[in-house]
Formats: sequence, C-alpha cells, structure tokens
Amino acid sequence: MPLDPRYAAQVRLLVQVIPYVAAERCCRPMAELLAPRWKPLAGVFQAEFAGMTREPVTLGQLEAAREALLTAIRQQFDEQDGAFLISIKQGKPDWTTLNLPGIDRLPAVQWKLHNVRQMPAAKRMEAVAKLEAVVEQLLAG
Repeated sequence: MPLDPRYAAQVRLLVQVIPYVAAERCCRPMAELLAPRWKPLAGVFQAEFAGMTREPVTLGQLEAAREALLTAIRQQFDEQDGAFLISIKQGKPDWTTLNLPGIDRLPAVQWKLHNVRQMPAAKRMEAVAKLEAVVEQLLAG
C-alpha cells in the first residue's frame, strides 16, 4: 500500500531533520534547535532576504514558515528520536534507535561526537540534562 503523500513528505522531513539536529550544523545546541528562542527577523529580512526569491515572500510568510517547520518537527518527534539525540549528546550513540542506515558515517555527526566526547564531564552532563528536559516537553506535547 503506497504512503499518503502528506505522510511521506513528513517522514522525509523528519529523516532529514534528526541527523541535522544530531550534527548541530548551525552551531546551536540540540536543545536550542528543538526549542528555539526566535530572534526578530525584520532587520535581517530587509538587509539579506527581501527581493532575493523568485516569488515574493513577505516577512510574515517567512515567520509563519519557521513556526510551521518547528510545529511539524514537534508533531512528528517521538521517543526514538529523543533517545537517539540524547545518546549522541551523552557521547554514546545508539545507532539502532533510528532506522537510518549510514547515519553513523555522516562526517557532521562524527564531528559532533568528537566534540561531545571532548567536553568536560560536568558540562556534558549539564547539556544532557537540558536536552532531556526539552525532549520530555516535546513528548508531552
């Protein structure tokens, strides 16, 4: 039975997002990526974004898109995703938690692991605790 296209798109989104969060490519801690504190976009929008797209995009549309993306991630986030991210943050990844062959070979994920393992134990424990709190909130809905 083929997947509903909306469901398939959501699955693709989550499969793309979880490795991104694990790698923290944008240099923010995992907990902040999953529970961001949005900065105002107006100045950046005017200086760096307005007029750069094929189709006109308003500031309101851009702000709505980031909220919609976060909402979609939160709605699809499950215990396996949380357990995987926490295992990465602990420096002991459980690759079997996610059904994503090859995630263990992604350079960005390996670099993240290297950095996590270099953290002082107290700092790592603090980061794990923050992530666990965010994961708990996400799973509670």
